[in-house]
Amino acid sequence: MYIYEKRSRISCTLEALYAFHSDTKNLKAVTPPNISVALLNPIDEVKEGDILDIKTKKFFFSIPWKIEITQATPPHKMIDTALKSPFTFWEHHHIFRQKEDGCELKDIVFYEIPYGFVGKIFSKLIALELEAMFTYRHAQTKKILEAKDTH
Repeated sequence: MYIYEKRSRISCTLEALYAFHSDTKNLKAVTPPNISVALLNPIDEVKEGDILDIKTKKFFFSIPWKIEITQATPPHKMIDTALKSPFTFWEHHHIFRQKEDGCELKDIVFYEIPYGFVGKIFSKLIALELEAMFTYRHAQTKKILEAKDTH
């Protein structure tokens, strides 16, 4: 099992940060430009038990994802678990904490790579891809929410 973690400080309210992440229409805004993403069933505010059908495309590869919201505890935490993805296992924890100077956005992803030994060969590349994707996501989230002046 691999674990990826990213933290950022964002100057906004806890409620605004949670609301932004629970609105699936914001997925495109935080997806890096080299990845095409289509949400086949947009939801304004996800709740526990919701299933999201997502189609991503990078290079020439189209990859379907089916994600279940397995925990939603507004405004502090959301967990989504892949029912279908390119990974053997994928669980993404979105954690939102109030701080003196705004909020902390923390993403933790627990994942397993398929194909055994062959998959392990690509583990460093996958880690670099996750870092690039979440760095972009956090920067965009910060840019969008701080522009809204959500204090």
